[in-house]
Amino acid sequence: MKPVRVALIGVGFVSSAHARGWRTHKDAEIVAVCDKRIEYARMRRFDFGARKAYATLDEVLADDEVNALDILTPPARHAPMAIRAAEAGRHVLVEKPVCLSAAEGEAMADAARRKGVVVAAAETYVFLTSHRKARSLIEDGAIGRPMLVRQRFGGWPALRSPPEPPAPTGEAKEQWRNDRVRSGGGEFPDFYDHAVHFFATARYLALDAPIERVTAWSADYTPSPEAQRRGRDSRPYKEIPLAQWTYAGGAAHGVYTRAERRTHGFDPRSGLTTAIHGSEGMIEVLGEAGGGLMWDGKPAHLVLHRRGRDSEAMRFDDEGPDPFWHSEINYYGAAHARQVHDFIDSIVSGRRAFHDIEEGTMDVRCTLAAIASAREGRPMRLDELPKEYTAF
Repeated sequence: MKPVRVALIGVGFVSSAHARGWRTHKDAEIVAVCDKRIEYARMRRFDFGARKAYATLDEVLADDEVNALDILTPPARHAPMAIRAAEAGRHVLVEKPVCLSAAEGEAMADAARRKGVVVAAAETYVFLTSHRKARSLIEDGAIGRPMLVRQRFGGWPALRSPPEPPAPTGEAKEQWRNDRVRSGGGEFPDFYDHAVHFFATARYLALDAPIERVTAWSADYTPSPEAQRRGRDSRPYKEIPLAQWTYAGGAAHGVYTRAERRTHGFDPRSGLTTAIHGSEGMIEVLGEAGGGLMWDGKPAHLVLHRRGRDSEAMRFDDEGPDPFWHSEINYYGAAHARQVHDFIDSIVSGRRAFHDIEEGTMDVRCTLAAIASAREGRPMRLDELPKEYTAF
């Protein structure tokens, strides 16, 4: 199918990064944008080179020129919109988290199979150049058998510049992020929004080994005085600063730690750094907004350590600086474009999307298992979690 003519559903923060991917692929065109804030949609369509602006999904699906949707709405709307679009014969790319439960994810996959369309998950972390190089080295046996995946998250970097014009007066920006239902995360909205990234990475860098069991611990926090001065809700909130998991068969394990302002901790490195320990070596690799990975006194994007051999540091500067965030590595701009390109290529060629809806649903299942474990104070097997289980 050429060209792939897309409508962007939701024109908030992430739409700018997705639009870069759509506008740089030879077989794609942004035909329309859709947002319930119709005046905002009309303004944003010029940024993206779109010819049409709509306020509802009904209007988009009535447009025969549109053959694909990129759903960039709050998570609670992902599954209903994706299923309707697939049933109408449209291909669909869905921002993460792709659904609120495993049951929703399965319904999305079923609709895709029935209608013969591609429904894929927008998961940037498996499209990062640094993570892809790490995966290639692991596949080549550079560190032997992966045995431990160790992740640390040290908070968010600063925005390089505003990536979008201000929303219309009276529209609270990304208000959904702290909503129990719209975010999908219950009392853990921030964790739910981002842990899908971390679990996708944990499976990807363990050569797709399934995660069997998750144990997580929560803590109660209050916003800092600085956050309260900025107008943040002063009520206590919960967060998950520590999680551990076991891969199928028990031969490998993983651990995630978080120390940043939201958990009242401190880590001099921003973003996500992952260490993959194998039987014959170890890889340290930067992920989201990474900073602080050093080797021989110099910043690095990946460091390969091998038994009996000199360590090797690597950088991936050919993609340039990240256009959205102050980051040591181009993670947001480049990876979003690459995931959009993969989605387009899967439609044109008829192949499976690299991170399809089943993969995105598995990321959600792992995240929900962590939340269930933190709530119940015990390890949670993924196969004992009901498919209908949600975090709210």
